[in-house]
Amino acid sequence: MKSIANRLFLFAAAALSLGTAAYGQDILTANIPFAFRASTGSVSAGHYTIRVENHGSGYITQVRDRNTGRGVISFANRLDNGGAALAPHLVFRCAETGCQLSEIWTLTGGFSVPVKHVREPEYLTSVPLVAAGD
Repeated sequence: MKSIANRLFLFAAAALSLGTAAYGQDILTANIPFAFRASTGSVSAGHYTIRVENHGSGYITQVRDRNTGRGVISFANRLDNGGAALAPHLVFRCAETGCQLSEIWTLTGGFSVPVKHVREPEYLTSVPLVAAGD
């Protein structure tokens, strides 16, 4: 009887820790065909894993190159989509000096990433996201 109770306890502890690790995070991938900047640095074109994690007091985004492991991390603010269902995608603000990541839209909503606004004309471009397992 004691052995069964120990196994049940270990199973419950493992399930709790795995559930806690997955709580409040979205993991998606994108093929970004151009170099871009984010709040903590510049990265080259490539295939990226995008992760948004809820840390209770705020959101943190990670954009990591799947080949090199290099990436950028940033704080993010939740965006209101007005109730509209949007496909997951990234939004970039682009100008002659290059593009910078501006927004991340996941299945659970949108997140704004701090950007440096430039004085020259800007345009927006979007890159679709897919689930990391796809």
